[in-house]
This record gives sequence, C-alpha cells and structure tokens, in this order.
Amino acid sequence: MAVSLMVGIPTLEGWARQKTAESLGNAIEHLTANHGEEVSRIVHRYPRGYDIDRARNFMAQWALDEKCDYLFMVDSDIILPQDAISNLLQHRAMVCLGWYARTTDESFTNVVRKATAGHGDCFSVKELASMDGTIEVKAGGMGCALVSTEVFGRIEFPWFEYTDGPAAMSEDYSFCKKCWESGIGVLLDARVGCGHIKERVLEAR
Repeated sequence: MAVSLMVGIPTLEGWARQKTAESLGNAIEHLTANHGEEVSRIVHRYPRGYDIDRARNFMAQWALDEKCDYLFMVDSDIILPQDAISNLLQHRAMVCLGWYARTTDESFTNVVRKATAGHGDCFSVKELASMDGTIEVKAGGMGCALVSTEVFGRIEFPWFEYTDGPAAMSEDYSFCKKCWESGIGVLLDARVGCGHIKERVLEAR
C-alpha cells in the first residue's frame, strides 16, 4: 500500500546548505523514479527560526495534521546519499535512522548508541562504515531520520525535548528514550551514511 510522506529541514537560521538542498532533491527524485508506486504524496515543510526541539515538534504535528504516514527529517548541514529515503522507507519501520560522522577522526565515537550500551557507549565511524545492514540501536541523531507518525500517538508530548542541567539530554536522544519506554524499537540502516558539513564535508566512507 502506498504511503504519504512529509519532508522537512529544521533550521534556526532559515536556510539550508546548498549541498543539503541538492542532496534532498536528488533523494526525492530517486525515490519517485524507482519507488514511486510506494509513495502517494510528498509534502514539504521547512520550519525556521525555532530551536531544534521546537522545530521537530512542529514538523511532527504538521505531519499529523496533513495525515502523512511518515515524517522524514534531514538537518540543514547533512548531505544525503541518493538512495537515502528509499532505503529507510524500505523497512516500513516505526523509527529508522541514517548516520553521519561528527569529526574528522575516524576512530571517534558517533552519536549512534549501541542497543545494549550503557551511557556513552557508541559506535565508532569505522564500525558503522564497515556495516551494510540494519541494526537495532538505543539512540541516534535525527539529522537523517524517518519516523512513522503512529509514533507521535504512542509517546507523550513534547515528542522532542531538550533538557539542560545535570541530567542534560538532547532532543533526539530523549525522543529515542521515549520510544524505547513505549515499546517502540529504533533501527539504524548502516547503508545510509551521510556527509556532514563542518569545516569540510565529513564523508561517511
């Protein structure tokens, strides 16, 4: 059965990097050209001027309002592989993530936390780059993420919540934590290794 999809880039500044916009366009073109029968409708929303957690919450609510089946989020400094959306959608999972490097050091731990991990036990870039399948993870960044809108009916609002202080937690990790507490697994598709624009592009491979 075909599904509807909302695509969004949350930005504080109100603009995305040119390479990000180009890669998103290429990923949508790939999806419609190769899997068009799987997608009945694609809606675009680009909130700007909000903190990242508020922007993600807005996109989630808009996806519900538009009666979309999935919300695809890409951060404004991420470069998607051409088949990123196609690969993530293939699983029809509740939550499925891509990944991206954080620094130029290949041995540096990533933001993807292992499913059996304690606090801070994350994959290295080398580990993720050597994988080719889909694995269950405890948490990961939402810079490239496909989420079923069913999730927003099963976890409490605010779905994305940044907390500061001694128990500081980013909005993406708190979202994953709420998912696990509600019995919703989080998957990572290791094929979806994205570029990350820093001082230079940090390639996934």
